[in-house]
Amino acid sequence: MITQHNQRVIFSDNGSLEDITLRVNDYFKGDFDIGGYVPGEDYIYIGSDLPFSNKYFCLETPNTSSAKPSIQIWQGNTWVNAVDVLDDSDAGYDGKSLSRDGVISWKPDDDFSSWHKENDTKDIPELSALRIFCMYWLRISWDNSFSNGTTITHIGYDFAGTDQSLFAYYPDLNNQSFLDCFVPHLPSGTKTTWKEQRLSASVNVCNYLRGKDIILSPAQLLDYEIFRQAAIHETARIIYAGLDTEAYAEDYKRAGERFGRAINMKKFNTDENCTGALENVEKGISTGFMSR
Repeated sequence: MITQHNQRVIFSDNGSLEDITLRVNDYFKGDFDIGGYVPGEDYIYIGSDLPFSNKYFCLETPNTSSAKPSIQIWQGNTWVNAVDVLDDSDAGYDGKSLSRDGVISWKPDDDFSSWHKENDTKDIPELSALRIFCMYWLRISWDNSFSNGTTITHIGYDFAGTDQSLFAYYPDLNNQSFLDCFVPHLPSGTKTTWKEQRLSASVNVCNYLRGKDIILSPAQLLDYEIFRQAAIHETARIIYAGLDTEAYAEDYKRAGERFGRAINMKKFNTDENCTGALENVEKGISTGFMSR
């Protein structure tokens, strides 16, 4: 679960800092218009309780302009470029970041020594006006401005992926009348996706893993895609719970059973040593070899 204790988000407008944590941590609370972003001057800084390698960006108004992201990690006295940046928020994979909801992911370079947990942001020159304690920091920049009105509603996690992934398992949920049940006070067709339910399912996945002492923080879920099936089944369970409970009791039960089977993995590929990168031992891969 994303809270102000495990994620802080700061926008720097040419050095003028705005704490947008409460606006983007909780999808249901607010949003942030980043349409005035200026390359070379502005940054998004993300602080985390543990090192992390991906964030899901949820858009109210998508970007339509060319813009490619760069990621830099705070190493204690300087910013170091991350590598292997993948931007699934680029709808056409044609260099338009934040043109749809999606995950931006990255990795530390091979010669990167270690993430540095900064005890106080006063020790980071660009963030010295703030007093935020005991977090790992990175900053994101883009090489171009966004289209006017580009608006971020949430920065966090969506393990379920897309509604199409959900429908592959639960085709009956591709149903406008079901969607309408969740906004009965609004005209039919107002709700068009199961986004809120997918986000809630991801929170439940994180809480389940925390409850089992598998993780301390969602930041440790570097290999987030392996939780897709579990999150899909949990999304379905949330939806069936919101419908007529008697009519869909069996569907609710079946989705719960499927979640239980999907989350029952031998290896969760979590960042156990909190480096921001998965090592072979954390993935259950043997480094030995056979010879004859």
